[in-house]
Amino acid sequence: MRELKFRQPIFSQKGEFVTWHFFDINKTEISENSKATYTYRNKHPKPAYQFIGLKSRDGKDIYDGDIVTYYNQYSNTTYKHLVKWNNEFACFALYGKGDEYCEEMDWCAIKDIRIIGNIYQNSEILS
Repeated sequence: MRELKFRQPIFSQKGEFVTWHFFDINKTEISENSKATYTYRNKHPKPAYQFIGLKSRDGKDIYDGDIVTYYNQYSNTTYKHLVKWNNEFACFALYGKGDEYCEEMDWCAIKDIRIIGNIYQNSEILS
């Protein structure tokens, strides 16, 4: 069974991104970045981004909201996209900057996924 892990952004009083708070659906906090203890059942005022169940080539968990680069073996091309939930197909898919429709959702066709940022820290790298 896939781990149901989430992360939430933590912002400074000025509204700047500071770090991530990681938590698990059934366990208490798993983050070293925050001293408070939460469970998923508590109400969180900020959005939570879900672990998609895959890891990057260097073993890092991939979350909704991550910006990744990857190689598609069928098109023989390297791409840079945003990981985002797709309601129409009920799966995590990959989107280009500002795209309304997903560019890729065939995770079997993808090789060499690397996380190069996320929507809070590095959104400009999608251009």
